[in-house]
This record gives sequence, C-alpha cells and structure tokens, in this order.
Amino acid sequence: MDRLQENIENLLQLEEEAQRKLKQIKGEISVQKMKGTAVNATTAIADGVSSLFGGSKVKKLEAENENLKRNIVNLQKQVQAKQREQTKNGKLSQ
Repeated sequence: MDRLQENIENLLQLEEEAQRKLKQIKGEISVQKMKGTAVNATTAIADGVSSLFGGSKVKKLEAENENLKRNIVNLQKQVQAKQREQTKNGKLSQ
C-alpha cells in the first residue's frame, strides 16, 4: 500500500513538472510569435520608408546585387573549370 502511494505521489509530481514545462514552452512560443510580428512590422515600415525616399534607388541596388551574385557564380564556375583542367593536365603529364 505504501509503495502504491509513493507511485501516485511520483506520478503527481511528474504531472506537475510537465504542466510547468508546458506553461514555460507556451510562454516561449508566445514570445517568438511577438518577435516575428515585430520583425514583420519593422520590415513593412522599412519598405514604406524606402518607397517614400528613393524606392527606385533601392530597386537599382537590388538589381545590381543580383547581377554581382550572378558574376560571382560565373567566376566560381570558371575557377572550377580551370582547376579541373589543371588536374587533368597534371594527370596527363605524369
């Protein structure tokens, strides 16, 4: 009988701990949702300000950024091709 009572008490303690953890996790989820909302609001504000004060400049910079990214990819491909060529030439001369 004492052992049964101990098991019941242990289970009640585990349940209480689980409830505390659940409450903590729900709080953390709520905080993360609020942070996400704040980020979205900040982005919307920044977009609004951008459109008021030179949205075309931002678009131009974004287009230039994309162009630079493409150039980087092309250069990386050229480097890889040169490395393959050197490896191939190195194997042929051995």
